[in-house]
Amino acid sequence: DLGRNIQCGNSLIGPDYWEGQLMVDEEERARGNAFDWKAAFPEVFAQGGFDAVVGNPPYIRIQAMREWASEQVEYYAKRYKAASKGNYDIYVVFVEKGLSLLNQQGRLGFILPHKFFNAQYGEALRALIAAEKSLSQVVHFGDQQVFAGASTYTCLLFLQKSVMSECHF
Repeated sequence: DLGRNIQCGNSLIGPDYWEGQLMVDEEERARGNAFDWKAAFPEVFAQGGFDAVVGNPPYIRIQAMREWASEQVEYYAKRYKAASKGNYDIYVVFVEKGLSLLNQQGRLGFILPHKFFNAQYGEALRALIAAEKSLSQVVHFGDQQVFAGASTYTCLLFLQKSVMSECHF
């Protein structure tokens, strides 16, 4: 039964999102929908984190998010290294968050745009992956389209905690 594993919330912001704010009304809290990973999965974090994180994070340019979620964009810039370089895409923040949720043997697998390998905004994420020696494998689709009706150049990115292995392109 995976029923308890399916949760609703903004997985990129936590309870610290409202720190330092004197008055936060219920409407604002509902709009932010912060997700407290440790409170939602105490048994997982008692054991050091998740064994696996798998996903297809959203591909949204941060410029678009500034129009409807400017406070969250500011939070990401303060909270995440991957959000420290210019006009990034939100998927780089999801990679950093996913990596932080893993236990010491944990693995992450995402399908996402491969643009961060070359783009300036991907520099911070590339540095984080290198510093943590977490790159396990990359499956690069080049110019092949994997999603019908969408022109997105994707790859499969596999990360593992504390492991540096050969990359496969």
